[in-house]
Formats: sequence, structure tokens, C-alpha cells
Amino acid sequence: MYVLKSFLEITVYIVKLISVATLIIGLLSYLKDILIAIFTKNYKEIKKVKNKLGGIVLLGLEILIIADIVETIINPTFKDIGLLAAIVAIRTAISYFLNKEIESSEESIKR
Repeated sequence: MYVLKSFLEITVYIVKLISVATLIIGLLSYLKDILIAIFTKNYKEIKKVKNKLGGIVLLGLEILIIADIVETIINPTFKDIGLLAAIVAIRTAISYFLNKEIESSEESIKR
């Protein structure tokens, strides 16, 4: 049982690293694309780049939720389950509203 718990703890750590790496790579890609769009004065492209960053943030949040779920499986106390529920609720709300913002922005780009 100890080996499984150690494996899951390492897995949580790796999943969190993947999330951070996703966000950092996404940020670097965003900075490159936004600078190109600004210097070429392509204002529709700026909105597309912003939407792309929003998608990357959503992906990072979803990966973090996976890590939180696995972490709660390792230590299933009522406090941890309540904390997980709060974290998932907050991240889900952020994801929902960010997704709405992206959809709204994409509709305005099409016009």
C-alpha cells in the first residue's frame, strides 16, 4: 500500500508540473503571437491570440483538477474532500466564465 501511495504522490507532483509547463509554454506562445499581431497591426489576430491563451488557461485548470482529485484519493479526509469540492467548484466556475468569454469573443471575430 505504501508503494501505491508513493506512486500516486509522485503522479500528483508530475501532473502539477505538466499543468505549470502547459501554462508557461502557453504564455510564451501568447507573448510571441501577440507581439507579432501588435507590430503587424492585425487587430482581429489579437482577439484570436487572446482566445488561444484562454483555451490554454482552461487546459491548465483542468489538469490541476485532475491532480487535486488524485491527491484527495490519496488522503480522503472530510477536510480534504471539502477542500477538493471548493477547489473544483471555483475552477469550474472560472472555466465556465472563461469559456463563455472565449465564445463571445470568437463570435465578434466572425462578424
